[in-house]
Amino acid sequence: MMNLLSLLYMLAFAACGVLIARPVFKKDDALHRLFFGLVFGLMMLIWLPTLYAFLVDFTLLAQLLALGTAVLLAGVASFVSLRRLKREDFRRYGEGELKKQLVPFILTALPLLLVIFTLHLNHTIVTASNGSLHVGQCTYGDLCMHLGFISSISVQKTFPPMYSLLPGTPLGYPFLCDSVSSTFYTLGASLRTAALLPALYACVVVVLGVYLFFDAWFKNTRVTVLATFLFFIGGGFGFWYFFNNKQLLAAENIDRMEELMKGFYHMPTNMPAEGLRWVNAIADMLLPQRATLFGWALLFPGLQLLFRGAVEKENRVFIPLAFIAGSLPLVHTHSFLALGLISAFLFVAGAMDLLKKRSGTANGRLAANLCACFIALLCFGLLRKLPIRVAEEGFDLIATGVGALASVLAAFVLLAVAVIRALKQKETLAIPLAFAAEAAVFGAAALYGIRKGSLLAVLAPLAGAALFAAAAFFAKRQDSPGEAESRAEALSAGRKNLLFFALFGVITLALAAPQLFGFTFRQSSNSDSFLRWNFNWDNVSDSWLWFYIKNLGLLFILIPPAFLFLKREHRLFYGGGLVIWAVCEMLLFQPNPYDD
Repeated sequence: MMNLLSLLYMLAFAACGVLIARPVFKKDDALHRLFFGLVFGLMMLIWLPTLYAFLVDFTLLAQLLALGTAVLLAGVASFVSLRRLKREDFRRYGEGELKKQLVPFILTALPLLLVIFTLHLNHTIVTASNGSLHVGQCTYGDLCMHLGFISSISVQKTFPPMYSLLPGTPLGYPFLCDSVSSTFYTLGASLRTAALLPALYACVVVVLGVYLFFDAWFKNTRVTVLATFLFFIGGGFGFWYFFNNKQLLAAENIDRMEELMKGFYHMPTNMPAEGLRWVNAIADMLLPQRATLFGWALLFPGLQLLFRGAVEKENRVFIPLAFIAGSLPLVHTHSFLALGLISAFLFVAGAMDLLKKRSGTANGRLAANLCACFIALLCFGLLRKLPIRVAEEGFDLIATGVGALASVLAAFVLLAVAVIRALKQKETLAIPLAFAAEAAVFGAAALYGIRKGSLLAVLAPLAGAALFAAAAFFAKRQDSPGEAESRAEALSAGRKNLLFFALFGVITLALAAPQLFGFTFRQSSNSDSFLRWNFNWDNVSDSWLWFYIKNLGLLFILIPPAFLFLKREHRLFYGGGLVIWAVCEMLLFQPNPYDD
C-alpha cells in the first residue's frame, strides 16, 4: 500500500512539472513541453523536500509541504496557461509532423528504456528463492553506500545529513541523489522501492534528454538516432581482447563468450589491467552511479537549452536553463562543472563574435582574435595560481607553461597572417606591427609569471585581453546607410543575447553559491586527494594515442570527419566539450581515479 502511495506521490510531482512547463515552453511542441515538464517535476522532487528539511528536518511534514508547494506552483502555471490558451499562442503540430517526430523517437527510446529498466530491477535488492538478498555486479559496491545514505537520512531526520557510521561528521557527498529516495522511505515505501522509483524516473529523463539534445543539435533524425545509440551502447575495441589475447583468459577450459557475458569485471569497456577504461554509460554510470544518473537527468536538458540559447539565439530559454544549472551542484558536481565550462567557452566566443561584427574591419577582427588568445592565456595563468595539488612534481608548470606558450604562438600566427594579408593588399602595417609589439610584451610577461608562479601570470594576460578588446571595440568601418542599418540590427540582437547569457550566469551562480560554499568546497578542501594535477591519469598501460584509439573505437574514426563537416556554430559547441576533455586530461577530481 505504501509503495503505491509513494508511486502516486512521484507521479503527482511529474504532473505538476508538466503543468508548470506548459506556459514556460509554450512555443515548443508538445513532446518538448512534456519532456521539460518531467525535468521540472524531477527537480521539485529532489529539491522541495530538501529545502523544507532545512526548516523542519527531514520529516513527513517536509514531504507534505513539498507536495503542497508543487501543487501551488502548478496551479499558478495552469492559470497562466488557461489565459494564454484563449489567445491561441501555444505551438501545435502540423499535419503529419507528430508521426514524423514520434516514430523514430519511440523506436530509439523504448528499447533503451526497456534495457535500463530491466537492469535496474534485477540489480537492486533482488530476493532469491532461499530468502537471501542479491544485487548486480556493477552495483555491488556502490549500492551498499547509497542504501546506507537513503535509510540514514530518513531515520536520522536531521538535516544536512550526517554519516551514519561517523556521528557528527557531515556527509561529504552530493547527497540529493540519495535524499530523493529518502523521501519515499520516509513515506513508508520499502527500501527497494525507495531506491528504484526516482531512479527509474531519472532514467526516463536521461534517455529522452540525450535524444532531444542530439535532435536539437543536429536537426537530422538519422544522425540523432545513431548518436543516441552510440552514446548508450557504444564502446571501444575491447571486445577483440576476448578473442585475440592469450594472456587475458589463459586458463584451460574457459568459455570466452560466457566469460565475456558473465565474468566478474571482465567486460570489453572496463578492464583496467588491459588499459580499457572507456566504461559503458548504462552498466558503469547509470546503474551504480546515482549522482551521475540524476546529474545527467538535469545536464542534458541544460545542454539542449544552452545550445538553443547560445547558438540559436533563443533568449527565452536562458531563465529556465539558469534554474536547471543552479540546482546541479548538490546533485552532481561534475555535471555542474561540465555545463559551466561549456557555458563559459560559448559566452567568450559570443563576445568575441560580437566584437568582430561591431568593428567590421580586418584589424578589428584581428584584435578580437588576439583577445581570445589572451583570454586562453589568462585561464592558464589562473590555473597556475590556484592551490591545486600536484601528483607528479613539476607537472603543473609543464601543463600551464605549454598551454600558455601555445596561446602566445597562436596569437603570433594570427599576426603573421595579418601581415601577409596587408602586404598583398598593399595596406599599412602599422596596426598589425603595433599589435605584435603589445602581444610580445604582455605574452612574455605572462610566460615569465607562469614560470615563476607570480601574480604576473594573471595580470599580464588580463591586461593584454583588455587592451585588444578595447582595440576591437573602437575599430569601426564606414558603411552605406543600408549596411549600417543591417549591422545595427545584428549588433542589437547580439548584445541582447549576451545580456540574457550573462543573466543566466548571474542567476546560476546565485543559486549555486550556497551549495558550493556551504558544502562542496568544504568537502573537497578537507582532503589532499581532491583536485590534483595528474596528466593522462587513467592510462596505466599504453601510449597516449593507442589508449584513445582502443577505448574510443569507432568514435575515434568518426570524430575528426564529423568535426570538419559541422557548421561553424556547431563546432563552437563541440569546442566546449574539448575544453572539458583538456581539463580532465590534466586534472584529477576524485580521490579514487575510477570515480572520475
